[in-house]
Amino acid sequence: MKLTVTRLDRGKYETVVTRDDGGSYHLKGVAHHFAIPHDLAHFLVEKTPNPHQGFCGNIADGAVFKSMSYLGGRRKPKAAERSDNLLKNNAPQLNEAEALVRIFNDTIEQGHDERSPVLHARLRERLAARRWRVAEARAREELGPPETGPCLRPGAGGFSKQ
Repeated sequence: MKLTVTRLDRGKYETVVTRDDGGSYHLKGVAHHFAIPHDLAHFLVEKTPNPHQGFCGNIADGAVFKSMSYLGGRRKPKAAERSDNLLKNNAPQLNEAEALVRIFNDTIEQGHDERSPVLHARLRERLAARRWRVAEARAREELGPPETGPCLRPGAGGFSKQ
C-alpha cells in the first residue's frame, strides 16, 4: 500500500492511499491540526503491534472509511460487504489504534520526539492496560459473569475462580 500525504496551507493536509490491488482513495485530513498529519501518525504507530488491525492495515485489507473518496482503480467483487465486515470485526482494534495515535500526537506536540522515554512510557502504559482488559474479557468468557458465580481473582497463571 502506498500512502501519499500532502501538506496544504494553514497546517491542513490530504492523503491519497493506493492499495496493492490498485484501488485509490482520497482522505481529507482531520480538522484538528496535529504536529504531524494524523494519517501519517497512524502509519508510524501501527507499524509494530498488529499492523493489519489498525487504520492503515484495514484499508490495505479492503476497508473503506466514510471519510474516503474513491479515485479509481480496480474494485474487487463484494468490496462493500468486505469493507463493512472488516470495520465491524475490527472496531475494538481500530479504537485502540486511534488511542495510540492520540498518545503519539499529544506527546510529539509537547516537544518529545519518537525516541523519547516519555512517549515510550505512555505507550507501554496504554498497551499494558489493553492486555489487562483482554485478559479480563477472556476470563469472563471462560468463567462467566461474576454476578452468576464466584469472584474472579487475578493470579500468576491468569484468572481463577474463588
